Amino acid sequence: MTTWSRSGNALLATSSLAISVAGRGAGTLRSLSLFTLLSIASASIAWAQPTTGTPTCRAVVEGQTAQFIFPLPKRQPLTWNRGDTWDNVLEYLWQISLEAAGASDIYEFGIYLFKFPGSAETVGSPQNLLAAAQASVWERSLSAPCAEYGAASVRSDLVIKPFIDGDKLIVRVADRSTFAALFSHNPNTAHCKVRTPYEELNFDAVTPIQFVK
Repeated sequence: MTTWSRSGNALLATSSLAISVAGRGAGTLRSLSLFTLLSIASASIAWAQPTTGTPTCRAVVEGQTAQFIFPLPKRQPLTWNRGDTWDNVLEYLWQISLEAAGASDIYEFGIYLFKFPGSAETVGSPQNLLAAAQASVWERSLSAPCAEYGAASVRSDLVIKPFIDGDKLIVRVADRSTFAALFSHNPNTAHCKVRTPYEELNFDAVTPIQFVK
């Protein structure tokens, strides 16, 4: 059973069903409640409402390597595991969704930072935040019974590499198996989402994928 409650700007759900999310470090598995699955798929846990238009992301594919490029937040330093964030809430998200017409599933992947119980409030640079976050790939079925709620499963066999380059945050797909899976439906656009506690950093935009020959 899943129950939903709201406090301030945070939307929280708890469930007796637990899932495992692959962490970035040493293949660690973290157990989260069902709300995590739903919030990742729908990005409904945003602390602040996203802006539209600019800023946006770029999606570039060259050969069998893809890069999804986000502008780095100008607001620095950043604070995470904030005292006013509920435990088990998705606090920061940089996510890309790839979907193609007629496809039976959607791949969603990117950088996710949850506030786990007992986490101390931290202030640091985007590099520090990236080190504390996890990089995950999700496969969401459009034909599953709960598809309207974002039924999804983590794909721990698929690998992405987030890093910072100057004033850009980049999510790179260079692993051949991962690239083959994410681009199996030949998507032409990428749906980029950024969710943070800071309204001016958030956006939700669809950008064309640039294929470089």
